[in-house]
Amino acid sequence: MNRDVFPLLDVPEIVMCLESCDFTLATEDEISKPTSAYIMSLYEQIIKGFTGSLSDTTLNDTTKRMVDEETRLLAPTLRIITLNRTCYRFFKDIGVNDFGMMDLKKPVFERVRRLLSAVVNYARFREERMFDCKRFIATMEMLLNRLRSKFDDYNLLKQQTNDIQDLIGDYLQRVGININDLEGVEFENKIDEEYNKLEEHNKDLESELKKLTSLQETFSIDYNNYRIEKQNLLKGLESVGYRLIELDSKRDKLQKGVDIDMDRLIAEINTLKKDIETKMSEQQELEKKQNNLQISAKVYEDFINELYDLLRILSTDLHDSQRNERTLMEIKQQLTTQQENLKNVLSSTVLDRIAIFDEQIKINQPELQNLEELFGSQNQEFELKRKEISEHYYQVIQPKQEESEDYINRVLINGKIKTTEKLLKEQKISYETQRRQLEEEWSMLIDCIVKYMEDLLKDVKVV
Repeated sequence: MNRDVFPLLDVPEIVMCLESCDFTLATEDEISKPTSAYIMSLYEQIIKGFTGSLSDTTLNDTTKRMVDEETRLLAPTLRIITLNRTCYRFFKDIGVNDFGMMDLKKPVFERVRRLLSAVVNYARFREERMFDCKRFIATMEMLLNRLRSKFDDYNLLKQQTNDIQDLIGDYLQRVGININDLEGVEFENKIDEEYNKLEEHNKDLESELKKLTSLQETFSIDYNNYRIEKQNLLKGLESVGYRLIELDSKRDKLQKGVDIDMDRLIAEINTLKKDIETKMSEQQELEKKQNNLQISAKVYEDFINELYDLLRILSTDLHDSQRNERTLMEIKQQLTTQQENLKNVLSSTVLDRIAIFDEQIKINQPELQNLEELFGSQNQEFELKRKEISEHYYQVIQPKQEESEDYINRVLINGKIKTTEKLLKEQKISYETQRRQLEEEWSMLIDCIVKYMEDLLKDVKVV
């Protein structure tokens, strides 16, 4: 049963943790079958890595101091004793209290596993507490920096004290006071008088310094205000300059319109007025014609409706005639078939039926003639109606159609000219209005710029 405060680890886990701590001697084979030399070298590397103690160096220095050869023979024993003592203290600190000489001379796998498990547990604990140590180290570095700064301040004050003492000595020599000649109360009174004078002079200098400081502060505030005001004025001047450039470009554009000959423009306006009056009269005439055209269109529409009715009647009549013709053709076909049948009957020596068929032909012959006469009369009526419709179209409808086309060409197309002239007039009026507004804005802007430049010059002179 394990009574230690740390868990027993497997050999692969121990080797992996020791290798992560840069202990390169740790291998599974050597730990599984430990030897005295290997264990001593491994423990020396572990102790050197964690504590920093150099037992080899100490032993070498001690061995060099040994003069006689017999004493040198004791070096291995001294190494084991020193390593045993160091390992005992180290393992006791990490939770193993029973480390002994046999762990170095005759190592056993279970003991080696237990000791190395303690080392791994200590390494893990140390890594976990490393963050707190870093915080403490940072605090110590900060305190150390503060201590260094305090030492620097102390050295500076000491240097200033020495400089002041040198100044006092120079001052006393300049005043004619010899320190060696002055003793006791007389010397102290001299020193006090000079000190009081210097203190009064210092107070005067401090008052003057305070005045200069306050004056400097007011001057800094005024200078900052001056810079801000100057930047604002420069920004305003820049914006005004841009505005001036834009207005110059607009003025150049408007100048082209101002250079127009006014007399010629007035003459053109008068001619346009006359054209407008003539167009107005023409518009009234065209409106009358339009009303007449609407009436004609209404009449034309009524005529078309009547024509459609007539065509519908003709189509029905034509349909009836076609139907009668179809009936005649059927009768004719029946007669043809009957004639063929008669021929067949004659060929079959059935002469008694010939008389019957002749009687049927005689009976149907008048009906056939009546149908042919009816078809001929209806056909003549249809031709007459067609001629009347054609004459009406060429005499009535076609002239109205030509008149409508003429109206479209003269009224509607010319109406666009009138609309265009009206738009031209409106644009000229709008152009004149904008020109007057721009001239007013231009004059106002020039006045504002002049006033602004005068205020700016006044401010610059005041500054």
